[in-house]
Amino acid sequence: MQNAKVRLPEAWSCIDTNTPLLFIGSCFSENIGNDLIGLKFNAEVNPFGITYNPVSAMQQLIAIADNKKYASSDLFFHQELWHSFDHHGCFSHPKQEKVLEKINASLLSARNLQDPIILLTFGTGWMWTHNEVTVNNCHKRPAQDFGRELPDIQYLMKLWRETRKRYPTNKFIVSVSPVRYDDAVANSRGKALLHLFCHELEKSGEARYFPSYEILHHELRDYRYYASDMKHPSEQAIDYIRDTFYQTACTQSTQEWIVDLRKLHQRLRHRPLHAETKAAENFQQQNHRILAQWIEKFPDKNWDFEKTLLG
Repeated sequence: MQNAKVRLPEAWSCIDTNTPLLFIGSCFSENIGNDLIGLKFNAEVNPFGITYNPVSAMQQLIAIADNKKYASSDLFFHQELWHSFDHHGCFSHPKQEKVLEKINASLLSARNLQDPIILLTFGTGWMWTHNEVTVNNCHKRPAQDFGRELPDIQYLMKLWRETRKRYPTNKFIVSVSPVRYDDAVANSRGKALLHLFCHELEKSGEARYFPSYEILHHELRDYRYYASDMKHPSEQAIDYIRDTFYQTACTQSTQEWIVDLRKLHQRLRHRPLHAETKAAENFQQQNHRILAQWIEKFPDKNWDFEKTLLG
């Protein structure tokens, strides 16, 4: 059976290397955001850590805009670590002050972005609650400590309006993660809510929609495009979806930048088989000249990574 080609939106051409970008959401946000950081884009990725549900994502945006500062009263101690229900476990630490330092520094970095394009990738419509408050991460607390619910679309739209008040001029791009997070029935219901929410945002002109979910499940519907757990996309699928996003969202010159910089990285990573030969020495000298040309042409970029690759 021939796989169906997903119809993509017309090219937005709204992103270049200097465009401030704020990514919030699931692994897809991490994959694209961190790749763009490696390509020298002006991006912040998941200031609260990986986030799956839209309620937490919007609450995070509100916290950023409202200049929230986390204090010891926002933390709890469990299994020898201090945690925040709003944050991923990567922020947890045995010392309370270390947790607060990391949390508030991450918030400040996100807040310092000037009028960013905000990219939200939703993983599941289901959310966990503790004392009737939505949590982003349960941190392995007993299941009986939490409730689980699927909010209705009216609640999501109300929270969206509260979020939008704080970001009146920002452009939003939304997407649904193709990863399955629940059993078949619960996953379908959670994804259905996310699709409806994204549809409402796109229909009203509030956000642009990128079809990452559809690309994996309709265009790449083959076992080779899934990781060994049969839930997550394979590296090949991630690369395909990511590059399709770049073709949709980035300007033409920015797409060329991505291709050229990847070629540079590939060249700098290459290690000659016989490093002691004259040919290897010439190759390394040429690498130094090529990198020097990049640095001279783009002095505003940080080239520490490339210098490290040179050795």
